[in-house]
Amino acid sequence: MARPARVATLASVMGTGEDSVDWLIHDLAPGLLLTSDGVGFCDEDFEQHVHDVVDGTDLARAHERFADYFSARRHTDDEAARLLGEHLFNAGRGRQLVDVVLAEGVPTAIPDGLRARPRRRPGSTSTASYG
Repeated sequence: MARPARVATLASVMGTGEDSVDWLIHDLAPGLLLTSDGVGFCDEDFEQHVHDVVDGTDLARAHERFADYFSARRHTDDEAARLLGEHLFNAGRGRQLVDVVLAEGVPTAIPDGLRARPRRRPGSTSTASYG
């Protein structure tokens, strides 16, 4: 799960309601945190614990579900456009990731695209837009 994840996205991918996701967050508190941006792990230690106790097959299946969900929405949803690559890669679908990047280029669902964001070089005081 990429952080922060929208509660509505988690509910859709899990095939449940947002109230069930809220209960999950409550049950796993303080390990999961709900903020105005979404839900995420409280720290890297808890995230590593989850990875240690979740079977690798189940984790791959979760990435598959997220990849499928985001793939269907990548042209209209900025969250899907931003997170699709991570889930395709973690689901072992690297070839599909490469195909999407080569065929589609910069995601259109991200308002300013990836190129428009100013980048700062380490130690630099000025910003420049690369693209």
